[in-house]
Amino acid sequence: MQKKIYVAGMFDPDTAGKVDAAVRAVAGVSNVVANPDKSQVLVDFDEGTAGIENAINTGAAAGITFSKDVSLDVLRAAGLEVAPMVRAMNFQRQRAVAACNARIYLDGLTISDRIWRISQEARDSMKAIVQVGVGE
Repeated sequence: MQKKIYVAGMFDPDTAGKVDAAVRAVAGVSNVVANPDKSQVLVDFDEGTAGIENAINTGAAAGITFSKDVSLDVLRAAGLEVAPMVRAMNFQRQRAVAACNARIYLDGLTISDRIWRISQEARDSMKAIVQVGVGE
């Protein structure tokens, strides 16, 4: 299965590398691509592994600890409350994932529909290759 996760605070290659390493360390993850330009991580994983989605989210959050801590330290130094910032970071990440899932592309499909269509096309292509190979 593939999952795209928005990571609030991942704006530079160094932080992206930390997020990549933290998510890659999760058992069952087969591939990770951290993109600091979009503040997102694309993760391929075996959905049969128990608790993997929670572990991936935890890994992604662990990767931004430094950026988050710096932001919170600045707020504390200014005498401002940090709880609203933490809620905003979490809300922003959840909202980005929901927006990605709800987006309807030019072909009229959502991301889930597009993935399903591509997987069906790949299955049909492999089936045709096997049928031709068996027929020869």
